[in-house]
Amino acid sequence: NPSFSDFDAALFVNDSFQNYGGSFLERVSRDQIDAHTIENNALGHVSFFDAPADIFGRRLSFWIRSNAFLLPAAVLKAIPNLCPVTDEHLDIFLPEKFNGTYFRSDAPISQNLQEHIIRWLSEGWHSKFVIKDNRPLFERKLKAILNEKLLTAAILERGFTVRHAGETQTNARQDPTRPSLEDLQALIANGKGADALELLHRHYLPSND
Repeated sequence: NPSFSDFDAALFVNDSFQNYGGSFLERVSRDQIDAHTIENNALGHVSFFDAPADIFGRRLSFWIRSNAFLLPAAVLKAIPNLCPVTDEHLDIFLPEKFNGTYFRSDAPISQNLQEHIIRWLSEGWHSKFVIKDNRPLFERKLKAILNEKLLTAAILERGFTVRHAGETQTNARQDPTRPSLEDLQALIANGKGADALELLHRHYLPSND
């Protein structure tokens, strides 16, 4: 097993890397990877909620996608468990049977996060499915999604910073008025999620031209 002294940073990818990961590698240079590693920044594709979401009492406005992300060794060393939600925790979130609802009424996640998960798995995911017909798959994906969100929470709680893969790209077309992730997070916290999403798409996501 390699120790943290054996490497400067680790690149993580999952089974959906081919579906969503291309832009990450295309938008990050070696110089940017070196800079973020030195600064101990987590680097990946950052997505935003349209309103702050709660999970186990932690409030998040954005998260780093787990399909492709880079963590410096210092960040990895500070987080003892990258996947804290296991099968043993599912009873906290899920009812014994699906009877018109997919989550317990006292599940420790906010209503908007519940809706986000259901909408993503049944409509947005590349392998979308009918949740009520496949509870085992829903349980596996729920664990993955919750661990993805909790990873961002753990990074921020330990004083590290999350950076979007295209945030530091410098070229002649870069807009000097582009808001930071902190600016977008502040907009969401103040109930201006739609404005934050519009700015995210305008300044961070790749265009087709």
